Amino acid sequence: MTYFSASQALGSKSYCVPKAYRESMPEARDLEWTDDFFEEEEGVVAVFDFDYVQMVDFTTKTSALGQLATVGCTAGYTGFVAGPIGAAVAIGAYCLTLAPCFLKSQVEWNAHAQHVAVTRDGIRFVQDQRKSCWGLEICDKGKHSKTVPF
Repeated sequence: MTYFSASQALGSKSYCVPKAYRESMPEARDLEWTDDFFEEEEGVVAVFDFDYVQMVDFTTKTSALGQLATVGCTAGYTGFVAGPIGAAVAIGAYCLTLAPCFLKSQVEWNAHAQHVAVTRDGIRFVQDQRKSCWGLEICDKGKHSKTVPF
């Protein structure tokens, strides 16, 4: 079921609450969204857009700091136990995984796979199928969906 707003007639891609729900829920009259993930699903009352740019920016920064702390602690410990060669091996092993190169891509894949909507049955959160690790098809993560009933 597709829900069109007046602005869509002008060429922009946005959707609004179906007429049946707008009449019974006055607070939902002005809701609009651009996420078309739930476009073909029945029973969708409203969809809420994520701020993907802000999600990617924040998660990239926190993940980079987490990886840096992990590698730093590992290199420090192996450097203490095995000397400078142990620290170099720990840092080299981290770099060989290409984790620093794919960090931003992994965060973007995860962020853009998230969608949330209010349906007749409850609040539905979906994490769609997405790439992971190095972006190879064999590493893809599957679709997960949860509905929290009212």
